[in-house]
Amino acid sequence: MDELRSLDIPWWIGGSRALERFTAVRRPHPDTDVGIFRDDLPVFVATFPAVERVSHDRLKFGSFDIWLHDTVFPPDPSVVLPLDDVTFTSDGVRYLRPEYVLVYKAAQKTTTDLESTLPWLHADARARLVTLLDRVHPGHPWLDLISS
Repeated sequence: MDELRSLDIPWWIGGSRALERFTAVRRPHPDTDVGIFRDDLPVFVATFPAVERVSHDRLKFGSFDIWLHDTVFPPDPSVVLPLDDVTFTSDGVRYLRPEYVLVYKAAQKTTTDLESTLPWLHADARARLVTLLDRVHPGHPWLDLISS
């Protein structure tokens, strides 16, 4: 992540690495999910010209998957929040808060990430997770697990 620290645009770590940083539950990671705003793509490419376009929303840079976002929460673009409200900082690096990461991961339908993270979530984060899951994935089986 040291190479990303030189970026002069907002960026954040998402996915399993964000959950690991929040919970301290370690597991192997084949890559690191990094989010940037789509409007900042020219700055990113100018800083790291070796970036490879994988899809409309995803770039590859070494072991980093760079996800391009118009808002911080693409599963529901109507959810517009300040970056500081959906991220936390640890050791000078910004990470996506776990309740938002879990909404992304809910599409995978495995409970591993939910089970390792749920004990660490405060009541307000659980409430946000329930609200977002119900909005993005109505009737998702995780809703029962979170409520119990």
